[in-house]
Amino acid sequence: MSEIKHYIGEVGADVVIDIGEVITGATGISMLVKKPDGTTATWAANIYSVGGSAQYIKHTVIAGDFDQAGTYEAHPVLTLASWTGKGEKVSFIVYDLYS
Repeated sequence: MSEIKHYIGEVGADVVIDIGEVITGATGISMLVKKPDGTTATWAANIYSVGGSAQYIKHTVIAGDFDQAGTYEAHPVLTLASWTGKGEKVSFIVYDLYS
């Protein structure tokens, strides 16, 4: 199976992060994103269930999110019960057109 590639200017793709534990009831959910040039953005996210397990968060890409080619890094951010913080970083690549 080939890897799904994402390109500059893409809209509607989902960025999904596995939190590693059930996060039902979490609030303040977002992704803190570092773009290839080092600038940062905060992307809104929601709890996302896969196979009945609510241990994921998802952001649907909007115009301007994928505006640079290169490696993006994202930390999930949320509040669950009395804990507020950032989860483990994930990385993904956005490609130039025709690459």
